[in-house]
Amino acid sequence: MTFFCERIIETVTGGWDSGEGSWVALHELPPIFTRLPGRRRARGGAVEIRFGNARRTRADALAVRVLEVILAATVLLVGAPLWAFIALLVSLDGASPLFVQERVGENGALFRFLKFRTMKPCTTDAAHRQFVQAIAAGKPMTAMPNADRVTWIGRFLRKSGLDEIPQFIHVLSGRMAVVGPRPPLPYEVELYHECHKARLNARPGITGLWQVYGKSEGAFEEQTLVDVFYISNRSLVLDLTVMLKTAWTVLSCRGGH
Repeated sequence: MTFFCERIIETVTGGWDSGEGSWVALHELPPIFTRLPGRRRARGGAVEIRFGNARRTRADALAVRVLEVILAATVLLVGAPLWAFIALLVSLDGASPLFVQERVGENGALFRFLKFRTMKPCTTDAAHRQFVQAIAAGKPMTAMPNADRVTWIGRFLRKSGLDEIPQFIHVLSGRMAVVGPRPPLPYEVELYHECHKARLNARPGITGLWQVYGKSEGAFEEQTLVDVFYISNRSLVLDLTVMLKTAWTVLSCRGGH
């Protein structure tokens, strides 16, 4: 699977370097690509999907940034009473309501990542490290079993996706985008093959194509290809599409694991 991922991403990043983008046959890609929005064409009896050149126009980048700042400020300010109440509930066990963790951002830059704490105090990352190593070895991506480590309020926050709200602070600072690949942990990046690093070529996002179309199904190579597809084709229209689908996911309480 890794060789397959490397071959596709080598083709796509070659299209980035040339500035021309590339076309990839759908039958060579995971099934999730049949559900993704994007340009398609029929050629040689096959349907191909377009991977763009990963370059945004100045006008598009400015429009996205203005939208991100307005959205982040609105969420943080208008929802402030609710976020304060959630913080109070999370801190009832005597620990901080915020979980602070080092993550890897655009081009490998490290930053301090915030979210509402959903785990019990003093929980270590040992189980998660083993889980990540299993995925790196080819195990399909599924929701990590956390029933004995997640707090009662944490289960609701994860289900609704509200544990991610503090990350809008990173959006205001420019460290993160609203839409983009999710930021990995340093010990996850240590296990990356060269092809996986292509997903670090954009600001990480609070939500993304994988989160609304793929969720926690499939192998990590599939997520990488979806993230690279987003980076290749990112635009105001695509970001709005993902934001609207994310809003529906949150409102229907089908959020993250």
